[in-house]
Amino acid sequence: MRKKLLLKNIPSTLLILLISLICIVTSSCTSNVSKTNDIDELTKGLPEGTIYQVISGSLEMFDIEKLIKGAEVIVVGKVSTILPSEYGPGFNPSRTTTIHTDAIIEVYQYLYGQSEEKQLVVRTLGGRVGNDVLIIETQPQFTVGEEVILFLTHVDLQPDEIPEGAQSVYKVVGSMQGKAEYTNGRAASSILGFNYSIAQLTDIISRAKGE
Repeated sequence: MRKKLLLKNIPSTLLILLISLICIVTSSCTSNVSKTNDIDELTKGLPEGTIYQVISGSLEMFDIEKLIKGAEVIVVGKVSTILPSEYGPGFNPSRTTTIHTDAIIEVYQYLYGQSEEKQLVVRTLGGRVGNDVLIIETQPQFTVGEEVILFLTHVDLQPDEIPEGAQSVYKVVGSMQGKAEYTNGRAASSILGFNYSIAQLTDIISRAKGE
């Protein structure tokens, strides 16, 4: 039976320290998954007795206006690819090495922060490298093929830390709060409780950004 190390109700001030802790491993294997940070997918096939880590932490609460003000880029798009998880700096300002996973977003439309990039790299903390598994439950999850609206900000990385072919790397503002569903031309978030047409959201963005 796989053993789960579950840490609940971690203060947000401690979360940045805990993300660098890695599960105990006993052998190696590879896994390609179509979701990020999904417990069942990430732990599939782990050997008996493997310990993996799940981190739950408190989140600073955002509303739609706060998400908009914190975002450098707001896009409508589709998750086209999820790259294999890697060890690296993630987006920790202290550059602590941890597991991260990059999702490639095919951009349909920029609602804010125009760019020539047709695809964006969006990074989340957590994932699986061999039998090392790190799951951070406050991070957004991505599934290949899903359509999303994302409130994004740049990750401060060195040029050699940016994936090949990408101009930059982004993270989601407010963790899971900064990802909304895009369905039938509408932006919906069950976490924040909004459901806007794109026209409505564009107007809210303009007012929040003072444009």
